[in-house]
Amino acid sequence: MTNTQEKFKGQDGKDGIDGKDGKDGKDGLNGRDGKDGQDGINGRDGEDGRDGRDGVDGVDGQDGESLFVNVKDFGADVNNEDNTQSFIEATNYAIENKLNLLINEDYKVSGNIRGFSSAHSDFKVKHYGTGSIIRNGHTFKITPTLNDITTLHVSDSHNYMNDGLTPEHTIALSTALRYLKNLGERSLNGQWQIKLHGTIQQRGSSRNLLDLPYFSKPLLITGNRNENDEITTIIDGSENNIDNYWWYNDTGSSYQKYYIFKDLKFTNWRNHATGSGAIVCWDNSDVSVLNCEADNCSRLAWIRNGRLIARYNKVSNGYTAFTVQYHTSFNIEENDISNN
Repeated sequence: MTNTQEKFKGQDGKDGIDGKDGKDGKDGLNGRDGKDGQDGINGRDGEDGRDGRDGVDGVDGQDGESLFVNVKDFGADVNNEDNTQSFIEATNYAIENKLNLLINEDYKVSGNIRGFSSAHSDFKVKHYGTGSIIRNGHTFKITPTLNDITTLHVSDSHNYMNDGLTPEHTIALSTALRYLKNLGERSLNGQWQIKLHGTIQQRGSSRNLLDLPYFSKPLLITGNRNENDEITTIIDGSENNIDNYWWYNDTGSSYQKYYIFKDLKFTNWRNHATGSGAIVCWDNSDVSVLNCEADNCSRLAWIRNGRLIARYNKVSNGYTAFTVQYHTSFNIEENDISNN
């Protein structure tokens, strides 16, 4: 037998031991900065702050009171022929309670409304309304409109309790002026008039008229004439020992005063040879003197810083008839002037 040596494949050897790790490589180059990121979304609004404390409550005002009393509440009726007593009672109540009198109808009266002008009272009742008072052919419009003329009648034979609504119940000039000063907005309606009766003698106080309201139409200061066209209203200064002037509108007026003097006769206004006279208006006065007379007066009219219209007047035995000064425009024509 053939001695055949069989070849055998030996077993695999064991894995060799791992080699050591190699050294780390060098760091790579730094990369470029990246672009800025977009802004973040706004955060939510913070919570509302707490409410402030409540303020202290104000003090309650007092309840208002009525400012008027209506004459009809005292029985006045347009159908009555005589509402005199109703007007007297309403007037007394208004004075006692410091109220004003409301007259919205056209009422007839036959007698004097005692106290109507409030001359006897510290509180002066004001009259309001669209009505009127009618007596002996005269109509006293409470608030005149358009072509209405509301007249206050004045004389030296007055009584302080008279109403001044008609010639037989005249009031003092000072009372009439005080009534006009309290007109308020009623002076802006229609026209107002002071009608002078008989002989008027100034008694010791000048007529400073700065407190008169603004009139939309000239304030009329007028007298009377008789059937022979002679002036019967005489304004006499012979007993005046204080004032140099009868109508004196002093300086300092903040608005225009409009006056029309008509059918008046002035005598003896000559306390000072050159510095006195009948009518003196200084500053913001628009004056018309029409159909008047002046005798033995230093002058009939003296106007400063205003306007003077003088027509159809008769002036005698004075220093000068008219005086205009400073910024005064004037129209003086057709006057009869002698011995001046």
